Amino acid sequence: MSRVFVTGDIHQGIDIHKLSNNSFKIGKELNRNDVLIIAGDVGLVWNYGKAAKGEEKYCREWLSNKPYMILGVTGNHECFPLIEEFPIVDFYDGKARKISDNIYYEIRGEVYNIGGKTILTCDGADSHDKEFRREGVSWWPQERVQLNDIIRAIKNIKKYNYKIDYFITHSPGGEMTQFLGFEPTISDRRVDIINNFLPKIKHYCGHMHVDKSFKNHRCLFDDIVEIGGESIFE
Repeated sequence: MSRVFVTGDIHQGIDIHKLSNNSFKIGKELNRNDVLIIAGDVGLVWNYGKAAKGEEKYCREWLSNKPYMILGVTGNHECFPLIEEFPIVDFYDGKARKISDNIYYEIRGEVYNIGGKTILTCDGADSHDKEFRREGVSWWPQERVQLNDIIRAIKNIKKYNYKIDYFITHSPGGEMTQFLGFEPTISDRRVDIINNFLPKIKHYCGHMHVDKSFKNHRCLFDDIVEIGGESIFE
């Protein structure tokens, strides 16, 4: 039976240390049947895409040597045009972009059936630092959760007859964002549409760089959670 773990943003090499053998000790015991999901701002495809160089290449190769599968949920700090160059393949009853033999990026609004657990994903968020970034160089309009993504997600929810076990996003949604003391963005409000369809679903998210829980929402950053279990950092 597959085991599924979720963690927050890794930002290429900046916060990748949480996946080291010293931090994620249980990772050494996992295999290719097990999946780690990164809830946005993965950053493994940034400057060079398929012809990765430098830190991008190093981080991708470092994670390619991990014994488990990795599914990235794209966040707002991602190079969407380069990610879109990678092929779309079948992945756990859904579709995903294949980066390497064990690294994949999800497709927004897809449902994955991993170890008998149905997992809906919806990536993207609105950047709070656009004034310090350059469009087409360090941020892209595709970062925002799109209405077409929500429509695809709703279609898949209905396809599964509303029997979805977990919802994993980058944007936290309005309720979690307000709990953390911030004003919800357009992306948050669009994530709310899904949460309203599945009001009791266990929702994991990233983006806010904190480890906090509120009602059925859990925002992750350093923490790594096994779906169906508790944090491994107790």
